[in-house]
Amino acid sequence: MKNRLSDLEEQLGQSPSRAPLEMRLRSLQQQLNPPDTEADTAAPTPTSETSAPTVASPQAQDPLFRLATYRVTLPADLLFAIDQATLQPNARPLLDTILPDLSRYQGATILIGSHTDDTLSAEESRQLTFQQAMAIRSYFTERLGQDYHWVAVGYGHSQPLVAAADELGQQRNRRVEIAILLP
Repeated sequence: MKNRLSDLEEQLGQSPSRAPLEMRLRSLQQQLNPPDTEADTAAPTPTSETSAPTVASPQAQDPLFRLATYRVTLPADLLFAIDQATLQPNARPLLDTILPDLSRYQGATILIGSHTDDTLSAEESRQLTFQQAMAIRSYFTERLGQDYHWVAVGYGHSQPLVAAADELGQQRNRRVEIAILLP
């Protein structure tokens, strides 16, 4: 019987290896999060002792979302006011339409990735989108419970769908992706 690491290697297009576990994990980590610069490789790795959550800065077309079995993309403008991280009242009925689908996959990993336009600085965008993803995670957790593995990611404006030369392009870039990764 194959183990989960071998399954993940296959999903990412690698042949399962007999190398030591640590080397296999490091290889997968490098594939999932390739360093942008030499500075990224020297950055300290967050530990469980870190008091505040860190904001992820993933690469374009995050491999985690490519592994997702099911995925939905929602316009962030329907969930949040522009440059805000508090769910609008009309967001709740929209998110409630997703609950029955999520409830069928207890034990799954639920990925919530928020994106914004490029009107804020890169750091402000990452912070804002991380807060938005966490707001959605909190909403789902209140309704579904802790029987899931929740992953909230703030992409900022690092993964635009379109070149945002106009308001319509900026609006398309403001989005939230919710995906289910089955165990």
